[in-house]
Amino acid sequence: MPDSEVVVKKPIVDQLLVLVGVQVQVSQAVVYYPYYFGETSFSCLGKKKGRKRRSNHPTRYTLKLTHRYLFYRGYYFEFGERGRKGPNDLNVSTKKWGSSSCPSGKETSVAGRSKVTVSCLKKCAEKYTSRYGDYAVLSNNCHHFANRMSEVLYNDLNNERLYGCSCPPWCR
Repeated sequence: MPDSEVVVKKPIVDQLLVLVGVQVQVSQAVVYYPYYFGETSFSCLGKKKGRKRRSNHPTRYTLKLTHRYLFYRGYYFEFGERGRKGPNDLNVSTKKWGSSSCPSGKETSVAGRSKVTVSCLKKCAEKYTSRYGDYAVLSNNCHHFANRMSEVLYNDLNNERLYGCSCPPWCR
């Protein structure tokens, strides 16, 4: 198992085995995957070259003059205005924007851990503008996007308890 995964034994209270008159509680392994914030210099992106829980989800400052992304389970989740597809460019892939020419990096400390699937987070990213609106430099930029994707990852247990699934309803 990779070092980055955390396995938590979660007891299943309603399932007990009776073996030779002895009750044994069955545990189910739940894997939580880490996620990170990262950033890239705006000036470089413009070049055209070749489970401890907090009370609130992890966030980062939204008006910093860098490009912010979220890294989860080998995928970069990015949102912004790159001019290729219009004002609401979205990148969900194993390569980040400007990866070959821009110095950037993810933070060294884990922002949080989650068991949300990559397919769920991809759907959230795809439906982001229909929920939060078009890209806007001050009110809906890449930093807001990364913070809101962090909120999806952070609320996995609440969603599971409320909706029976760790993926929020607006993403499905």
